[in-house]
Amino acid sequence: MAETTELTKDLPTLTVEIKILEDSLKQELSRYVWEIGKRLNEAKNILRHGTFTSWVEENFEFTTQYARRFMAFYSDNPKGNPGFVLPSLKHFFELIQLPSDIDRASF
Repeated sequence: MAETTELTKDLPTLTVEIKILEDSLKQELSRYVWEIGKRLNEAKNILRHGTFTSWVEENFEFTTQYARRFMAFYSDNPKGNPGFVLPSLKHFFELIQLPSDIDRASF
């Protein structure tokens, strides 16, 4: 993102701008993780049994553990409700770090 204007020196204005950007980040992050999870679920259905882990490790920067969490994020909202956004970035990062046996919907 190229910044061509000077930043304001007004703290209240900066606060509002950061909050707007934070909300946009939550929406985009939720959308991209959902899309990745959707595709990972499909890939797992295509791959031979027992090959998913090695396929993820060979092709992506994220771990298999994160892949499973992305898949769970998708599975919690398979219809892709566009309004489905995590309430906070902190919540998102906590969610993707949850052990797989925790119910994400109740979290």
